[in-house]
Amino acid sequence: MNKDVWLFPQNSCDMTQFFITLNVFAKLNGISRKENVQQLLMEQHSKMGAYNPYIKKDHYDFSSANHKIDEPRFYGAIYETANRKIHVSTYGELLLKYENEFLKRNKIFIGMLFNIQFDNPYKKMKEFDIYPMRLIFQLLTDYRLSYKLTNIETSAILYYVKSIRTKADYDDLVNKIIDFRNNKVDKTMEYLLTDAAQFVKNYVSCNYVFNMLSEMEITSQEKDTERFQIHSPLRKLPTTITPRVLKLNSNYIDFVKKYLLEVPLYEEVKKPTGLRSDWIRDIYNSVPEILLAEVGEKEDIYTEYLQIPKLLVETSIDPNKWSKFEEYITKSFNLFEDVNAETIGGPGQPDSLCHYLKDNIMFCADGKSTHKKLSSINDGRLKQHRSLYNAKYTIIVTPGYVPSAVEDIKGTETCIITSYCFADLITKYIFKLYKNHEECSYEIFNNLILNNLGTDLSEKIYSIIDDRLGIAIDNL
Repeated sequence: MNKDVWLFPQNSCDMTQFFITLNVFAKLNGISRKENVQQLLMEQHSKMGAYNPYIKKDHYDFSSANHKIDEPRFYGAIYETANRKIHVSTYGELLLKYENEFLKRNKIFIGMLFNIQFDNPYKKMKEFDIYPMRLIFQLLTDYRLSYKLTNIETSAILYYVKSIRTKADYDDLVNKIIDFRNNKVDKTMEYLLTDAAQFVKNYVSCNYVFNMLSEMEITSQEKDTERFQIHSPLRKLPTTITPRVLKLNSNYIDFVKKYLLEVPLYEEVKKPTGLRSDWIRDIYNSVPEILLAEVGEKEDIYTEYLQIPKLLVETSIDPNKWSKFEEYITKSFNLFEDVNAETIGGPGQPDSLCHYLKDNIMFCADGKSTHKKLSSINDGRLKQHRSLYNAKYTIIVTPGYVPSAVEDIKGTETCIITSYCFADLITKYIFKLYKNHEECSYEIFNNLILNNLGTDLSEKIYSIIDDRLGIAIDNL
């Protein structure tokens, strides 16, 4: 057996603890791990009576706290950026909103599971290109498998699947599972013992995943009364193997089937192309419209502010959707209360023309959608746009660029923001301010741009987002 396998979080599958952790970070959104957050988290779990953490000398055991953080981070309710700031994701915001509405909460959680990808920012699997939970849900809706899956099949077969690119790939996998089911006991044991150590690791990991699904009542489990033992060379005693059959609960069958049509198994995973923070934030803040519609989300604050960032990123990497990209850039700037923006477009024109009302400053915004990195910037043309409207500066929004593109704008009135960063500015900064009925002014970003023309502003904007959203521990 290949040693490259799926990696899921272990030592935690308690949904009460999951939501305690999520609620803590909702109140401390943007907090840094450096601020003793593990100690605080364990205090909250202990206070709520959900967990009795081990106390080592004068503080709680941090390893337990890290497990409590790792689970909602892996499943997509929170994420941690390169500077160790922890944020509630867009999925997490929705999950908290519907925490007490059972069916809606679970549909959101299923959407989060569909979003888990390997390779993953927090579980390194460089050779993988797959959405593992989409595969599990696809198999649970397959009549050829009698709409069920076992932990033995998952541990022995699925954990080694690196990619499913086509229906033919998927059908081959289904046939492999069917053949495995039809094996006689001795042949199954021979297969499992090929690498007993890895199988036992997979089996333990798989049981955590199955338990998590069943505790949420998304699935049901049936344990087989006939057990057997496998001796891993890494363990002193044999491990007792209890076969479990997993089935999707009837409340979610139609939803999962519909979701698989819109969010397919065969989709390529999102890969890092630039800043690690871009990659992380794009994964954790992209909520498909089908999920918002399914839970009946009609509030403008969710449908508008949560959809624009996702569509902004999607259109930025598809040159065929350049006109839509321009439209979402304009919509994004209009979310600031002191900016009026309109789409201009056309030959010799900027994509968007914006007016910062407070200081009466005009500025241009141009979107550069590309499959690859932007290779060059013609500031001469951009300067003509500025002259046409007496604009102070130009903002280029693009998914990525090569270093020479920044060289092209040194000493000019042009700056760059990645589309991922721009999307995060909306989802984390503007969204939070609107939700809390706080002023959402463009002033801080206007000043940043004027002081850093001719550069890429993405990292500086991330810093503003993190610093302004960071909350002190005593606010819990």
